[in-house]
Amino acid sequence: HAATAIWQADPVDLLTRVHAEIEGGEGAGALAAERRAFAAELCGSEAAARARGVAVMAAGQLSEPEALRVLGQAIPRESLVFVGNSLIVRDYDVFAYPETVGVRVLHQRGVAGIDGLVAGAMGVRLAASAKAPVTLVLGDVAALHDLGSIALLSQVRAPLVVLVVDNGGGRIFDALPVAGRIAQESLSRLFHTKGPDLLGPLVRAAGADYAEAASAKELFSTLEAAYA
Repeated sequence: HAATAIWQADPVDLLTRVHAEIEGGEGAGALAAERRAFAAELCGSEAAARARGVAVMAAGQLSEPEALRVLGQAIPRESLVFVGNSLIVRDYDVFAYPETVGVRVLHQRGVAGIDGLVAGAMGVRLAASAKAPVTLVLGDVAALHDLGSIALLSQVRAPLVVLVVDNGGGRIFDALPVAGRIAQESLSRLFHTKGPDLLGPLVRAAGADYAEAASAKELFSTLEAAYA
């Protein structure tokens, strides 16, 4: 009962008008500059990222914010990007979006938020122009939740790149109040949901290419090769 305003309107018309106001308003340029500066600050310091509740992987590994920033640099501007739920969509908004203004972003919310994402990306690939690359970016547990759709990858006849951010699953909880109320060991045991390392063998069995990247440089070159 805390609503301060209620709008009764056609949702498509409403959102179209709001988008036009944001993109064309006097403060649009300043807003974009502020977003870029914020993302640069977070990407430049893992300590700053942690301070803002962003899950960062162990020292020496490719961090999740860095992975999304690299994706933003590598993705073709004519691409369609299909973004997963939980922490991924939030990280995309902060770290990849400033690099990908103009790229069309698609999103779906399943019952659990992470189900059916590979199948959804296949639907996008079938509906989109063959000239437009489609990129799916999702977490490792979301990928495991849709193993049944991995077999569909063999039917791809146009560019489809799937980036799985292997962050140990359930890392959205690191950014929620529960993280400050229980021990790290309990947080990992109860909320992080690292699954079995099945993706590589299953993707290869489906007849699709598969590669792992452990650094920003490796990820960028892998993505470039995939888009090529």
